[in-house]
Amino acid sequence: MAETIITADQGVQDTYYTLMKDDLGVIYFYEFNPCVSSPSTQYQEIRNNADINQLSFITSSGLLEHFYYAVDNK
Repeated sequence: MAETIITADQGVQDTYYTLMKDDLGVIYFYEFNPCVSSPSTQYQEIRNNADINQLSFITSSGLLEHFYYAVDNK
């Protein structure tokens, strides 16, 4: 599992979305809900997205299971 949390935001209900980075600089998306008995729901490497290392803003939707980020105002 990745070791450093880059950023996190609360999404739908009690779900949280985080971006994490490991020692090699690989970034992972991790979704979890701390209010249930099995909190981890999704953990995956972010691939084919060179811009993710330069993210400047993140947010998530409170209505949909979506996580958004911006790079250089794009």
